[in-house]
Amino acid sequence: MNNAFSQIVSIIIAALILFLMPLSFLYGRTDNLRQMYVMTQTEYFVDSVCNTGFLSKEMYEQYLRSISDKGAVYTVEITRETPVYTYTSEGYEKSYEYYDTDEIVAALECGERYYFFKGDFIRAEVIKVSDINVFTRKFSKGTECYCGGQIKYETY
Repeated sequence: MNNAFSQIVSIIIAALILFLMPLSFLYGRTDNLRQMYVMTQTEYFVDSVCNTGFLSKEMYEQYLRSISDKGAVYTVEITRETPVYTYTSEGYEKSYEYYDTDEIVAALECGERYYFFKGDFIRAEVIKVSDINVFTRKFSKGTECYCGGQIKYETY
């Protein structure tokens, strides 16, 4: 009786491994492809802001739509870093002013474009909040991708 029970348990375990392992690898590959897609969209978004010198509500919403329909929930943190030069007795001193997502989105909600100046630095960080993928091998929530660039032109 013990021998038959152990054979049945072995067959069940083998069947589970036969079906669950390929699914796990498939979903892992899907997760990698989704991460590459989000990274590509983030680079495109940051490059378009760097090349035009402004961020409009349509650009921001289109970017959020493009990354939100891929099976995970993301938050996007946008930071603007502006160099400020102050004259001191020893010469010019460089410091930075930082603007975060709340200030940028507040300007966009008013229907305005958010303008950057040449030399400003923009950073976009995409953070994965939750994932609907059951077989994901990465259980840690955190930064999905990070991209930044310096504003090259002011085409407004």
